[in-house]
Amino acid sequence: MRTVLFSSEDCYKGLDINEDSWVIDSYPNLKSERNIDSTSIRYSQDSWEDVKDYFVEFLNNEINFKEKNTREMVVGVLVAGSVRLWNGSKTGGRAVDIGKLKKTLSMDVDEIEVEVNDNGYIQILGHHHDGTHRMNLYLVTDEDLKSMKEYEEYERVGYEVLDDIKVIEKVVEELEPIKLRVGNGYYN
Repeated sequence: MRTVLFSSEDCYKGLDINEDSWVIDSYPNLKSERNIDSTSIRYSQDSWEDVKDYFVEFLNNEINFKEKNTREMVVGVLVAGSVRLWNGSKTGGRAVDIGKLKKTLSMDVDEIEVEVNDNGYIQILGHHHDGTHRMNLYLVTDEDLKSMKEYEEYERVGYEVLDDIKVIEKVVEELEPIKLRVGNGYYN
């Protein structure tokens, strides 16, 4: 069963006239609430930034967990999966510095959702007029790269080698994306 962890569409705010306080929710939910002044409803960039900060904190926790349990350093985060365009779908992705993951969650799409799919994998969905990008997150270690022939290139240029489409396809084929662990303390 698919579970949405968060969505950019749930970051609207509206003034509750009975409580004299702001409420954060989706536009349709706020619009249907009698206590919310409908003229006050607007998108809250601050709320969206808070949600992204929380997700980055969660991912840092997952990186620490992986490094502790595998005794291997995570050298990069790969966001990869199905890119849906007007002319069809293809595999794509890019390496992301964990410090810049918030920017990835601001890709040029109409709506962003982060969900746990039927297999327990965390996916970033970017909905737009041509379809939906479905991207998984991969924590890539030195050992992962050493098992690939592209490791020599990694030693030369660093984790940017993860931007090479051959490496992206290899990672998607060989590694398991991040799964939501039971008891992770963030999304339960």
